[in-house]
Amino acid sequence: MEKHFRLRLILAFAVLTVALTVIIILGWERYLMRPFYAWVDARYTDPVESWKIKQRTEHLLISISVDLVVVTLLLRAVDSERRKLQQSEEKYHTLFENANDGIAIISLNNGHIEEANRKLVEISGYLQSELSGKSLIEVLPAGSWQMVLERLRNNGNLEADLIRKDRALTPVAVSFSVVETDNQGFVISIIRDISEARNLEKEREQIHRKLYQSSRLVSLGELSAGVAHEINNPLNSIINFAQLMLDDTAPERPERRMLEGIISEGDRITRIVRDLLTFARHDSYQRRPIHLRQIIEQSFSLFGHQLERMAFA
Repeated sequence: MEKHFRLRLILAFAVLTVALTVIIILGWERYLMRPFYAWVDARYTDPVESWKIKQRTEHLLISISVDLVVVTLLLRAVDSERRKLQQSEEKYHTLFENANDGIAIISLNNGHIEEANRKLVEISGYLQSELSGKSLIEVLPAGSWQMVLERLRNNGNLEADLIRKDRALTPVAVSFSVVETDNQGFVISIIRDISEARNLEKEREQIHRKLYQSSRLVSLGELSAGVAHEINNPLNSIINFAQLMLDDTAPERPERRMLEGIISEGDRITRIVRDLLTFARHDSYQRRPIHLRQIIEQSFSLFGHQLERMAFA
């Protein structure tokens, strides 16, 4: 494409040169030739010498005029292209230096860094002058340069730990792309710091583990509540029956001690069950009317004997 552009530019200037030559000749012949010839004839009497002066002056004037116009236009075109090229380079340099990711331009032949932007300097801790000429493998231990090229052919992306100047490791995601010119090739490497993403991933894993643990605790609480309700009623019966047997047992009998142990351990289990119910209970309580007589009868059926012994009934 560049060759075609150059060819079109040469043809344009050739056409322009011919057109200017024709215009200058026509202008010369119409406005300047006759006065100039009359002036020469008045000064030189020899016809041959007069003719030579006329031809030489005419050729020189036309040639200089065409050259001046063409060179002026050529210089303006070159200057315009130079400004465009300079603006393009400045734009490229601004984008390159202010990119949010680290960018390295690497020689395809040996893997040495040719250019590095400010973000890569920030990530690596090196100066730009220190990164220039350094092998990519020195800061990105991804095997040999040939292994990097092989990975580039297969995928072009990798995650690795970048070795900073202070020897600390920074997790990065790296992508590669190859750019080839007429006489050499380059690898453009985009290096993104993924430390924050890794930290967020760890936080998500921790939150997931906590939620999982919480769900297990909730399930355990619900199971405990169910088990506690199932245990509570028969346990009260065991304690009450043991209390009845204890009341009918003489103090000197050896069975009395065993019955007291049954009651004591039953009370301990009751406290444990009550604590489990307190832990597992998530219901919100609501006030509502109840039948007090029914509640008292239910209470006497479970604890009547104990209340009689305590002289409350």
